[in-house]
Amino acid sequence: MDIDIADFHSWDMDEPEDAKINSALYNKSYQSFLQTALNINPTISKVELPERAVGFQYADWYFLALNPYAPLLHRPTFMAMLARFYDDPTFRPTAAEEVMVHMVFATMLFQFSTRNNDGAQLKHGLNLSSNHHYHYSLSKFYQLFCSHTFQDVQAMTLICLHLRSFPKPGASWILTQTTMSLALELGLHLSAKRWVVEPKPNYLDIELRKRTFWVLLAVHVTLSGKLGRPMMLKHEDFDVEFPEAMDDELLSEAGLDTSTPGVCQHEIGLMAMRLVPLFIDLYSTIYAVRRYPENYISTVKSLEAKVQAWKESLPLKLQVHNQPIGTSSAFRPFALYAEMWVLEFRLLLRHPSVELTDDKDFKAESMRACSDCAREMMNVVLELQTLNALDTTWYNCAVYVMAITLTLFATHDKKDATHAEIAVLRSDMEKWLGVMGDVGRLLGSGDSLKEAVRAVIEVTFGMLQKRLAPSHPAYLPTSNSPEDSKAHLQRSDSGTAYANMSNYAIDHSPAVNGQATMEYSQGQMGHQSTPYPAATQYSTFTETQATVAYTPHDNTHAYNNYPPDQQNGQWQRSTSMDGAPGQGAWYAWTSKMGEYVEPQDHLSATALMSLGVQGNATAFDGGQTNMNSMQPVIGYDQPHLNPHMNIHDWPNSLFDNNSNPGIGQGPV
Repeated sequence: MDIDIADFHSWDMDEPEDAKINSALYNKSYQSFLQTALNINPTISKVELPERAVGFQYADWYFLALNPYAPLLHRPTFMAMLARFYDDPTFRPTAAEEVMVHMVFATMLFQFSTRNNDGAQLKHGLNLSSNHHYHYSLSKFYQLFCSHTFQDVQAMTLICLHLRSFPKPGASWILTQTTMSLALELGLHLSAKRWVVEPKPNYLDIELRKRTFWVLLAVHVTLSGKLGRPMMLKHEDFDVEFPEAMDDELLSEAGLDTSTPGVCQHEIGLMAMRLVPLFIDLYSTIYAVRRYPENYISTVKSLEAKVQAWKESLPLKLQVHNQPIGTSSAFRPFALYAEMWVLEFRLLLRHPSVELTDDKDFKAESMRACSDCAREMMNVVLELQTLNALDTTWYNCAVYVMAITLTLFATHDKKDATHAEIAVLRSDMEKWLGVMGDVGRLLGSGDSLKEAVRAVIEVTFGMLQKRLAPSHPAYLPTSNSPEDSKAHLQRSDSGTAYANMSNYAIDHSPAVNGQATMEYSQGQMGHQSTPYPAATQYSTFTETQATVAYTPHDNTHAYNNYPPDQQNGQWQRSTSMDGAPGQGAWYAWTSKMGEYVEPQDHLSATALMSLGVQGNATAFDGGQTNMNSMQPVIGYDQPHLNPHMNIHDWPNSLFDNNSNPGIGQGPV
């Protein structure tokens, strides 16, 4: 079952329909990325900075809200450099310095336009301004690669972070690969003890080199896992140390001032870096192209123990269930995301689509673990929702969809699910749909994603209805069965992607690009790569993170088993229909979904996740705007927010009395 999170129209990310080179394309598309990086777009001679007070406010917010997750920049150094931009007319910045400043502004403007409930015209202007700063930075691509300094890698990594925040993968993969190549060429993957360069880098440079490599590696591993593509590095290929926890205000080229007590504002980012090696292990074993059943159980147990040890090593202020009384609310989002990372890790580790064992007890334990983790993830996400702290990325949306499908499958897979359990499931699904509505707004797809996920939910309830006596009908959908009500999903003139959802079934959906839809295990779980831009689909994998090692709970309901197929020492996934020998329950469920939702064996990404262009958050003035008319005009005076924003706007909404540091909107 392949659910394509990126299958929606976006004027700001999609390629021009004629696929021809546009001499002035400055949006977030792959083609515009190439045109600017390869100097096809007209040269952008200058981009005006915000007014000085506004610019410094943006920088302050960046270091409070975003830099803690990816501590790429050293605040004192950056602020001193920013002051020279505004105050020193003789200052001639390097290409890397220009990119760092403009990418901070591009990032903040993008977050403002995405998160805040401003008028459509203002959101549109902020987004164009963000694109303007981004393309100006990207126009320095040649200089950054020719200069060959550590600061060039640092600047390019900032662009990678920006691209990974877009609502579709776009050019994030190619730029991250390119930047990693430059980092390896400059030896950032090696311990400072191995360096033979003269003069020796100072303490500040050594620390920032470590941070830059680990931030870049985290982005690289995340994208590799989500898109199902090979990673460039194995553990044996690098030995650079983890960065140290320190107060950046006490760090300088002379070293770290230990005479004054300090507070590290980016501990969450440092802990995230220590989780990256575990995700490398996860993707290179459980999700490798070649896998070996004889190692499966031992690998799962080993990785689960490691992620539990990582969780227990978190400072108390970053532990959701152990935060000391009186801990600043500034640390709550950090703790919630640390919990999310562990939960995600364990869902990927125990997912039924990648099982390689016949051990019935182990299978049942894995199913209970997935069910518990998915439910706990819902609670964490709901709290993030109340804080307006949901992440903006396409791949975190994929994580939520994975949790939803696992929750549905867990109840469907029980031999004797009760009416009460189905009622609880219904309540949980309504909460998830509320989250998906907010996520759709952040992605720019409106309610389309929420309604598409609702279709999957209601078909599962239809399956459950068939098993139960016709009592307590309030717990179940109104239709008698999925087969009795194959409603067409239609687009409405009002912009809602699916107008008729009474029975939430799909009558028909063609293959995408003339190709049959990928199985869930090979699309979501990343066993096949999806080339860009030839294909229109992206594998919707999940990222690097999760929570507690599983403790079995008393469960009176047995889960069905997942008989394996094995041939020539490699695991072979069964695609046979329900009841056939070797058919796992997960594949039986997805096949049933396809049987009820459409006349194909598996759910079509186009049918389930075709997110409508109408109602797009970027549209304004009552209609969709032509792509070319949405392009920024070079030299145009782009709008900037008043630095004294409403307390309910992002990022003020995350700060404790507008003063506490360390609150972010999600991993960057």
